[in-house]
Amino acid sequence: MTDDRMSAAISLAGILEYDLDRADQIEGVLLAAGGRDETVSPVALAHQTDLFRESAGNLFRQLLSADAVKRTTFDGQIIESEFRITTDKVRSLFQTTREAIRSIDAYRERQPPDTVAEPLITFPNDPAFAGHTPADTGMNHLVSALASEIKDASESVVIVAPFFEGTGLDRLGDVLENAVERGVDLTIITRYLTDPKSHNRAVIGDLVDSLRKQTRSGGQVRTIDYTVWADDVPADQRRQDGAKPVFTLHAKLMVFDGSAAYIGSANMTDYGFDRYLELGVLLRGPPVDSYQDLCEFLLKSDAANRVRL
Repeated sequence: MTDDRMSAAISLAGILEYDLDRADQIEGVLLAAGGRDETVSPVALAHQTDLFRESAGNLFRQLLSADAVKRTTFDGQIIESEFRITTDKVRSLFQTTREAIRSIDAYRERQPPDTVAEPLITFPNDPAFAGHTPADTGMNHLVSALASEIKDASESVVIVAPFFEGTGLDRLGDVLENAVERGVDLTIITRYLTDPKSHNRAVIGDLVDSLRKQTRSGGQVRTIDYTVWADDVPADQRRQDGAKPVFTLHAKLMVFDGSAAYIGSANMTDYGFDRYLELGVLLRGPPVDSYQDLCEFLLKSDAANRVRL
């Protein structure tokens, strides 16, 4: 195989947008013309196929470089826009082109998908930000982005956060309710759920009560406490306003269907969603697997305690 033919085949693969069906279609048109000993022009080929004229012109340039077509002559003068087909070379070139398309497709399938990171922001109650929008910073509004992801979820939403507050959680309450109603599983992993008087337990309990009243069937709702106390801490000190835990979580993370993940600074509070400067990113692509795996690890941990509210 000559270098010119291989170069032409690779170029043809790109012109055909790596589409095997399109390669078969165009080869068929060329061979049919060759079998009838008819000339073909780029314009005529574009009319008979879904190629644009510019692409058809580029295709004929590659055919010409591989000697698969020849320009016609009239009275000894070359007609630039009319070509005769060399059928055996067209067959050979398109066979090489199909092999190139298959090789390129196989290579692409082995490559990891691109990572997409969408920057998110909550603006503070700082007069300096008056009149500004997230778009001015090249970012999207945090709550709007989270609500959109919950609306699009079809299987699961996992929320990991240390602190919840009623007004903040209410901003996502309706979309969470709709998600659970259509069968999406909701998992909340947080602190202090074993403390009957904790603010987290009260706020999340209200959400769970609302979900039970509004959604008679649908997805599963799990509430997980991840707070571990030293053995010598008495029961009456194992509270949100009591002793410090041996370990717990401070991460702010949401994972949607295992395919998108929010990581940022905002708690599930009014301050996090509307008053403080908070930053985060919404990720898609391979890194999301790590966060999904982390959530599954937390749920299997001895420190994870399912609390029914």
